[in-house]
Amino acid sequence: MKEDYKNHLVSLFQMPLPSVDETRNELIVPDLTLSPKARQAWIGFSDYLEKHTASGQVFELVRAMVNKSAQHAARLAAVLTLIKNISTREIAIE
Repeated sequence: MKEDYKNHLVSLFQMPLPSVDETRNELIVPDLTLSPKARQAWIGFSDYLEKHTASGQVFELVRAMVNKSAQHAARLAAVLTLIKNISTREIAIE
């Protein structure tokens, strides 16, 4: 299984990158959106973090890091989604 995953990643890295007018320095980056369920979950996660970074709350002392956690979670979800299916244009909750 580990070898299969490694081979899959290698195949993704070897894919040609879509570029504007065959240039090498301007990539075409398609939009990747959250499905309605994923968006709702992400907003809930973000709201939860924000609520718990207030004064006296559990994340108060690490507020600067926690404030970026929802953005990092969305980026990780995007990467994992694209690893699973490079052609998809939507991050979904399974």
